[in-house]
Amino acid sequence: MIEYTPAWYSQQLPDNTRLKVGTSADSVLYHSTAAIAADAEVTNVIEGTSDHAGTAANSLVISNTTNDGDILFAVSDGGNSIGILKLDGDIGRPVLHVALYGADGSVSEPGYAFSADTDSGMYRVGANNIALGVNGAVAINQTTVHTEVLSGTAASPGLSFIEDTDSGMYRVGANNIALGVNGAVALNQTTAHTEHLDGTAGAPGMSFINDTTMGIYRITSSRMGFTTSGAISFEVDGNQDLVYHSVPSASASTELNIDGSNIIHKVSSSRRYKTDERPWTGISNILRKLKPKIFKWENTDIEGWQGDDYGMIAEDGAEAFEPLVNKAENGQINSYRNPVLVSALVGGWQELDQRLQALERKES
Repeated sequence: MIEYTPAWYSQQLPDNTRLKVGTSADSVLYHSTAAIAADAEVTNVIEGTSDHAGTAANSLVISNTTNDGDILFAVSDGGNSIGILKLDGDIGRPVLHVALYGADGSVSEPGYAFSADTDSGMYRVGANNIALGVNGAVAINQTTVHTEVLSGTAASPGLSFIEDTDSGMYRVGANNIALGVNGAVALNQTTAHTEHLDGTAGAPGMSFINDTTMGIYRITSSRMGFTTSGAISFEVDGNQDLVYHSVPSASASTELNIDGSNIIHKVSSSRRYKTDERPWTGISNILRKLKPKIFKWENTDIEGWQGDDYGMIAEDGAEAFEPLVNKAENGQINSYRNPVLVSALVGGWQELDQRLQALERKES
């Protein structure tokens, strides 16, 4: 190895030359005709237990052998020095003092890539638009307005998780996204609908975090069920019929009542739900005021009946005895309260029967 320590001269130096700077030769330029293996030491150039990448033959090595010594690259801007890059010996890392500009690159050759993977990295698409490419194809596109990702599929969503790659969000088609869980669609969102899984009574498609056995599910075509505690309570079918399922027993039935505010109530005649019982008298006078009628429906779609129909008018019932009818919140009369009407008929018959028995006893 040849060492040069005198003053600088403009000359060509031979191979394997170590050019030292400083009285202690702390900074060295070394040209090696032989390749240097990774982490190998070179006397007075690479010292101690080194940590470095290997070099090819005929490479130039710039080294500072001072403990924690640095190497600074600086330029002059109008007579003022500006540090561009410092190789920091204390932390063993390069430190940039200014912004780092690179080539735009492309999706197949990103401006910022990796030595072991040259077609993966970051590149400039255009004004205010950068992208990440992986394996020569765009993976993420970033503009000032959007972060754009790949569409993906239910099994491999465009937005997923490192620990769960088959769960996340993906694009189904135009104006249509979905959530996938365990590789299968869980929720589908279009501009018109939010579509859920059908579910079952025990695991409804629409439920609650704190109560997963309560919610709404699809029974079959045009049949929707409402479930509580894992069992169906009632369903609505394609005819807009409400079917109540939670009856006391398999052989029993439960009556429902829709009040004037369109609220559905379960009707019960059991004493356990009632208090302050007392006789209801004078019913015959109420019944005398009721007016059975023949009429036609203004809108036959209401009852599906055409021609003459038979019944009573709720307004007439309200005039006879107001508790006989249901009223809406605005006071509008809607219909008879059938349990009250039936009770009135039974009570009226009993009053007439008592009078008849009294007459029979008198005659006898």
